[in-house]
Amino acid sequence: FKRLLSAMPDTEECVLVNTGDAFHADNAAGVSTRSGHSFDLDGRHGKWIDVGYMLMRMFTDLCLKKYKRVEFVNVPGNHDDVLGRTIGSLIEHVYSNNPRVTVQKGNNPFQYVHKENVLLGFAHGHTCKLPSLPGKMADDMYKLWGNSTYRHWITGHVHHKSWIQFKEHPGCKVETVGIIPPKD
Repeated sequence: FKRLLSAMPDTEECVLVNTGDAFHADNAAGVSTRSGHSFDLDGRHGKWIDVGYMLMRMFTDLCLKKYKRVEFVNVPGNHDDVLGRTIGSLIEHVYSNNPRVTVQKGNNPFQYVHKENVLLGFAHGHTCKLPSLPGKMADDMYKLWGNSTYRHWITGHVHHKSWIQFKEHPGCKVETVGIIPPKD
């Protein structure tokens, strides 16, 4: 993360995003409450929660060293609905007295950030098919859509990286970024 951050441009602010499934599961059994699927886990429930929280704080602290403002966007995944949402609460509470940090905790599966002529959308990717995301953005944020030149979605959910621009929506790109856990 330090190497990646050092390669980032020197701007005034950054957007730090958890695209979901950071914990890969919501319970010590490692079984999905949605589907009953079993997930590969370390087995030490308390330990991997501590490490997950520590990593999110480390990422935020490192961003604060480089940037004047940090916007933390939390998007819980389909494997960690509950624990994933707690990441947003953790960052909000830890940095509640720091005016340089703003937090979107993850109350909505679709989060948006607007900066000048750029509109960014963030979703885990399990609640809406990728081709539908540009229309979702245009519907949810119709005023900002009209005032933006660049529109871009970033999703997690998949265990590989892909880049897609839809012909039906040439003004919006949709990108999926691989999540941390490998395939089970």
